[in-house]
Amino acid sequence: MDQPSPSEALEALFAGGSAVLESADGVPLPMTMELIRRDRALGTAPRLQIGSGMLSGRANTPDGESWLVTLEIEMAQFRTAELADVSLRVVSVEPHPHRRRAHRVSMGGTARLEALSCQEVVDGDRVDAVMVDVSELGVGLTTDRLLRPGDRLWFNGRFFAETLECEIRVAGVREAGDGRRVYGCSFIDMDDATQERLGRIVRGERRPEPAVGLDLQSLRESAEPARGRFGRMRR
Repeated sequence: MDQPSPSEALEALFAGGSAVLESADGVPLPMTMELIRRDRALGTAPRLQIGSGMLSGRANTPDGESWLVTLEIEMAQFRTAELADVSLRVVSVEPHPHRRRAHRVSMGGTARLEALSCQEVVDGDRVDAVMVDVSELGVGLTTDRLLRPGDRLWFNGRFFAETLECEIRVAGVREAGDGRRVYGCSFIDMDDATQERLGRIVRGERRPEPAVGLDLQSLRESAEPARGRFGRMRR
């Protein structure tokens, strides 16, 4: 599609009702949206984390394109001891620099998650999930448990012969066509070996099988006693 309007970009950014935005310093800030009005979004964010300045977020439009939405914090005021009322204004909407590198591949299968730091799930609890898609940047999951943007979990998923384990962070929530909520999660703290396995998974490559050598000497040694036994039987 053509570049979305500010209101379309906000609708995509907060498709699941909430999103994780980033400050100019790369600090994640979860925000829950309550109202979108033209180029402005009104919602709530953690009171002690919100300040002033600019934020950015990734909006995935229905055609599969990704857009970098830059927003200005126009207002942040006290609501409760934990939350602040926040008003954001769209400053720009541009193609996301990682959108081609983050091609998603549909992927089924189950995943086991362990809560590390979640708002609604006790640390250490197991969370069973079903994988929806995967890319080199993250994985889409559905689960009966309630997750929030910014939640961190340990991910263990099996893709055919490959097993992937790493930490993930819930980046956003989107609605699936059947009414399910799909949690878009970013991979974090992934080592080189895990990144290599992930690349094979996304490209549809199978793990190379170890070569099996033919040891002729072992075959001769294992065959000689058998010939001797048969010889004694014939005599």
